[in-house]
Amino acid sequence: MCENLWLKQLPNHFIFRLLHYCHIALQLRDELAGKATPQRRHSYYQSQPFALWLTHLLLTYAADMLVNVLLGALPLEPLSNAPDVLLCSICWYLIFYSPYDMVHALARTLGFRLLAAPVNAINQLLVIDRGIYEAGRVYGQHAILPILVVGTILGSGAELLKPVAALLINRCQQSSAAFVKLST
Repeated sequence: MCENLWLKQLPNHFIFRLLHYCHIALQLRDELAGKATPQRRHSYYQSQPFALWLTHLLLTYAADMLVNVLLGALPLEPLSNAPDVLLCSICWYLIFYSPYDMVHALARTLGFRLLAAPVNAINQLLVIDRGIYEAGRVYGQHAILPILVVGTILGSGAELLKPVAALLINRCQQSSAAFVKLST
């Protein structure tokens, strides 16, 4: 019983969230850098930092926003946790704009990826479990379809909102070269 409670508290841990947010920012930067030409790669990030920050927030909190609509809560409720949004923004800033790209180079190392990939997998499983519990509480334990839909959306919420994020980047940068396709 104690191990179960310990595992459920992991996503609230500071280092756990820090690794998760840095991994999402790293994936976003790598995807955008892969689509940009080598001449435009540095100016690609400098042109519209607000759009990149908004895209990072959208991809980070996409699942919670979508599920809140289904569960009857406010869609922007995940953004009401100011320290969490600040940590997410700091991770984004360090990955995209650290001096000499030191944080980006550190995050691209195998050691960081070996730490961050399991953290993201554990986070995804725990979020799905939380979503199934919440859907069962709101819709009743015998409503199988809403429980499956909420669990699926929480498991792949960022995948569902990637077209919206790509449109946001393309519109703010007046280009059609940006595609957001995060890989897990």
